[in-house]
Amino acid sequence: MREEEARKAVVEAGVRLVKSGLIARTWGNVSCRISDTHFVITPTGRDYLTLTPEDVVPVSIADLSHTGDIKPSGERGVHAVIYATRQDVDFVIHTHQANASALGAGNVMQFRVPGGYPTLGGTVYCAAYGLPSTKRLQRNVHEALVHSTGHAIIMKQHGAVCFGRDADEAFRAAQDLEEACQKYVEHAYSQRMGGAEFSAEELRNFALRRLTQQYPAKPVGALVPPHCSSERTGTGFVLHTPDGDVPGSVAVPSQWASEAALHGAIYRENGDISCVLFADTPDVVALSRTRITMLPLLDDFAQIVGTKVRTVFSVSEAAKALRRASAVLLAGQGALCCGANAEDAEAVRMIVQKNCQSYVWSSLFGQPQPIGLVDRELMRAIYLKKYSREITQNV
Repeated sequence: MREEEARKAVVEAGVRLVKSGLIARTWGNVSCRISDTHFVITPTGRDYLTLTPEDVVPVSIADLSHTGDIKPSGERGVHAVIYATRQDVDFVIHTHQANASALGAGNVMQFRVPGGYPTLGGTVYCAAYGLPSTKRLQRNVHEALVHSTGHAIIMKQHGAVCFGRDADEAFRAAQDLEEACQKYVEHAYSQRMGGAEFSAEELRNFALRRLTQQYPAKPVGALVPPHCSSERTGTGFVLHTPDGDVPGSVAVPSQWASEAALHGAIYRENGDISCVLFADTPDVVALSRTRITMLPLLDDFAQIVGTKVRTVFSVSEAAKALRRASAVLLAGQGALCCGANAEDAEAVRMIVQKNCQSYVWSSLFGQPQPIGLVDRELMRAIYLKKYSREITQNV
């Protein structure tokens, strides 16, 4: 493909990646081959919805060199490995899609595809874990790639990389991968239960019961449901309730008084928080019912959310816990996910939900194994000091 056309294709795919829900914020990346020696790739830290063809960066397959002032994605090495190994590939997307990420957080290293997914080549392989943007991760992807005849590789505790002749084939592989991961989990546990037929909901409930057994339940505490989301305003904050918006700076109706106290404490204790979103998907609620301090099973959790997320039982605990993380589990009820704006808070909510799903799925295949302490502390520090600043400054 000519470079001009490739740049446009990458920009279009970046928008598609965001709108498809395969990534949160600027996580993930897109590239397109332009010759036997080069490809173009999305830059680091840019908003895909405002990206232009001029922002896309040409990179050498052989040595990852590039020209110009715009920095290419830190995962350009993974893309280069794929282009060097697979001559049939001209387009690559790196996703953080939920099902593939959740399965990649457990002990599964490869699995037979249940059928009906020709883009996956019969078997999906998982690349062993490596820190993002490292040569170790590139080597691990290459090792998985040489065994695969399909168009998708799961990267352990990191996401997936999907590829094809063009963007459509790469996105089709990503969609097939999500469905195949779900079916694999359902089939695996049907077989473990003697081949009995289970609905997806029955399998989920089985997994949640097992997870609750691993982390014994604790009393709910002083937090009073129902919970809602909120935003900081110039005079205080506003609660977004089922009854409509309720200003937290005036007399609050009695049914929302405890919720106003919770959100008010969060904003008073944390000046950098301007939006709080409530998450209550089944997986999030399940984790909140345990004694667990949730650790990162996925590296985007370590980077964006924090190195650990506590389960709390009171208003004061919730406000204090958010000093060191962007989310907190409310005992027995769900999670509050926070950010400097609504976009940041929504990214946190997506990642928290995905990390909770990873706990549930991992528990089906054994004890969940969080990312190591050193790695998660390192990723969090780099994100806070460098990457988040690149996003804010859009450089």
